[in-house]
Amino acid sequence: MNSAVRMAFLEHASYCQQLGSPFTATICQLLADRLDERHGSIAQDILAWSGDPAIGGDALALRVAGALHHLARDQRHVGLAAQYPPQSALDRDALWNCIVDALGSQAASIHDYLSRSPQNNEATRAAALLPAMLIASQRFGLPLALYELGAAAGLNLVPYRYQYRFGDASLGDQHAQLSL
Repeated sequence: MNSAVRMAFLEHASYCQQLGSPFTATICQLLADRLDERHGSIAQDILAWSGDPAIGGDALALRVAGALHHLARDQRHVGLAAQYPPQSALDRDALWNCIVDALGSQAASIHDYLSRSPQNNEATRAAALLPAMLIASQRFGLPLALYELGAAAGLNLVPYRYQYRFGDASLGDQHAQLSL
């Protein structure tokens, strides 16, 4: 395996473990440990990644994990779906076998995920919206209605969960002045 690709998967596994996503950590660890060219054209594309596979670069591990997650949740690969949470008992070998099968049978879908940057859905994007919402709420005293097309996975729809202060206006604590 390309050592930079291997390190990218290991780094992502470590972050996932630290942030409370042990299942995704396991997927990344398995890919780092077991993926080789024999697993098909998608495996070859992953292993020969020409860009920067790291988290701060092309986020290759996140692209692959996202593709597998999509296949599982969309029931495009039933075996893989059966391995995903809320499945309580994790069988690493069974999961790996499903990943290998998905790499072969769902190559076009996975290739699509590899070709585009992943959406990271960071809640910090709401920081750009919060000052305007606080000022509007303070100035007009009316409730605000938020609509989102899905680009941030709904994270911008729950600003009351964030602690934020802008001047004398605040949000997310007992002094929240923004009603949604």
